[in-house]
Amino acid sequence: MAMTRFTMRPAACGIAMEDLQAPLQQQFEELRVNDPRLYFRALHELAGGDLAGATGGRGGPGSLPQETLDFVQQQSMVIDELLRHFWALIPVNTEEKKAKFIRIQRSMDAVYEVLNKHVNSCSHGHKAALTRLVKPLWEQLDLNIAAAKNVERGLQEKQRQAAARRAAAQQQRA
Repeated sequence: MAMTRFTMRPAACGIAMEDLQAPLQQQFEELRVNDPRLYFRALHELAGGDLAGATGGRGGPGSLPQETLDFVQQQSMVIDELLRHFWALIPVNTEEKKAKFIRIQRSMDAVYEVLNKHVNSCSHGHKAALTRLVKPLWEQLDLNIAAAKNVERGLQEKQRQAAARRAAAQQQRA
């Protein structure tokens, strides 16, 4: 299981899928912009509005190297695609969808690890600004991971019910 930027992923909180999907879809649509300045303004707003923090204007996204900004934008687009495919799978009611669901979960874990490694390898002077830019991406992944746990629980419950029906049918035949 992949680790988050803290120590472990938050425990599933029992939130309904519908409650998670609408806010996520809205955030993803807001992040779909072509102008990098607008893109980082959107991330700035999602991160709480003050990317510069207590540095007095130094340490905002402008202080980061262009390759780091490009990395964040690329990872955001990757997450957007993963989540778009994830929500298109709901309900997971075929073996093909189940296999794709598992692949998407593994990809989300990999993206989480890439984000964590990049933030952890960033120089101390840029780490705060990068963390603020990446925070909305981590939050999107955390919400989607919670949704995936709900889907997994639903699939396991359906499997248990099917097994119970098969067992009851076999007992009736006997």
